[in-house]
Parts: sequence; C-alpha cells; structure tokens
Amino acid sequence: MSSKIYKQYKLDKKRYYNKVFSYQGTELVDRNYSRKDFSNTHNKLVIFKNCRFEQTIFSQMKFENCLFENCTFKGFEFLQGLFEDVTFKNCIFQDILFNRCNFKSVLFENNSWDTVSMSPYVKIQGMLTSKSVDNPISSELGIVLEKARLQKYIRESNTLFKKVHNTWSKKIKKELKKISKKEGDKLGLTKKQRLEENAKRKIQRNKLLKESYEKSQRGENRKIDKGILHFLLSKYSEEDLIKGIEYAIDNMNTSFHQLSFLLAYIEKGIRNSM
Repeated sequence: MSSKIYKQYKLDKKRYYNKVFSYQGTELVDRNYSRKDFSNTHNKLVIFKNCRFEQTIFSQMKFENCLFENCTFKGFEFLQGLFEDVTFKNCIFQDILFNRCNFKSVLFENNSWDTVSMSPYVKIQGMLTSKSVDNPISSELGIVLEKARLQKYIRESNTLFKKVHNTWSKKIKKELKKISKKEGDKLGLTKKQRLEENAKRKIQRNKLLKESYEKSQRGENRKIDKGILHFLLSKYSEEDLIKGIEYAIDNMNTSFHQLSFLLAYIEKGIRNSM
C-alpha cells in the first residue's frame, strides 16, 4: 500500500467512524431506514434495493461504488456528503436537499422528482433539481428569520441555521496554555510563580468560554444555511414561508434534528392561516 493510499485510509477511518450503518460488499433489500442516522458512515460496494429513507439523517457520509434501485428518499437533506461511482435507478425523491455535496461519476436513471434542490448547484445528467440562486429576500422575511434564530429549538436543530465554529487563534491558545513544570523551569519561574500564572490563565480561559457560551445562547454562533433557505423558497412562496416560520417560532417546544420536522410546522402554520 502506497503512503498516499494509506494516508487516505487513515483519514477515512477517522472521518467515517459510524459503523452501525456502514456496509461493505452486500445487498440490502426491503429495508426501512427512516429516521436512522447515517452521519459519518462509509458505504462501499453496496446495493440498496426497495429501501426507504424518510426523515433520515445524512451528514458527512460517503457512498462509494453503490447502487440505489427502487428506493424512496423523503424529507431530509444530504449534508456535505461524497457520492463516488454511485447510481440511482427508478428512485423517488421528495422534499430533498443536496447541501454542499460532492459528486464523482454519479448516474441518475429514470427517477421521480418532487421539490428537490441542490446547493451549490451542479449540473448532473438525469438529475432534476431547482437551481440555487442568491436572490435578495424581503425585509419581512429577514426579520422573521432573525426571530427564528433566537428560538432555542429551531436554532439548535442544525437545520435552518448551522453552527459556525470559531476557534481561538494560535496566539491566544499559546497565551492561555497551562505551563508545565518543564516549561516553567525553562522560563526561570519558581513553583509559586508558575502556579500563580496558571491560575490567571485558567480565569482568562473560563472567561472566554463563558463569553462563547453566552454568544451561543443568543444565536451569534449560528448562520443561516443558504441551501436550506433556497430549498424552502423553492417549495413555498415567501408570504407562506413567513406565516409558517412564525407559527414554528410560537409553537415549537421540543428538540429536533430532521428537516421534515421543521417542514411539518411550517405547513401547519400555512394551513392555519387560510
């Protein structure tokens, strides 16, 4: 095994750590994978036949040399997935978003499409998706989205808003790092001086962590997912979307992580406004 292949093997092993739904060299027939979690999975040389994927979680997963035949995909997003030498044949896609996915030699044959989006848009033969366009939204929708960001359950669902990871700079990490005895000796510090300095650094670290937590409570570490927003605007008019999100803001009272759960609240809000 070459060093390049071995390095990729090690990276994949670390990245795709979910073994529960990682299959290799098998045929899976008449399986129901609805509401299952395929995040961080690696499926290779697998045939999925007559399988159902509804409200399934797909995030940072890899499908390699796979065939999906007569399968149903409904009510979720493929988030940051890699599809390599994959064929979808006679499948049904309904309320699906391909969000920041990578496609290599992917084939779509005779599939059914109903409200399917891709962000960013990539033209693939046989794949019928709405094209992602960054059109400006109204001020009314902008205000409602800001209110939604402050709603705990919507914000933390990782659907409409994705978490932005702001890490400390190398300089700050170095300044706040605990000084070991060996490092203290190099710096010419006495034990008392080293312990006092470490106590100061701990206070500063805790202060920054507290500030980060408070920002997360205000939703400042969450950013609107343009792919999800485009998907919603391709499914609903802006007027209906405002009504639906307002209903979700007022009535959502439980944690969730499926796009379909948010859609159910939006659609109920639209129906109630009629």
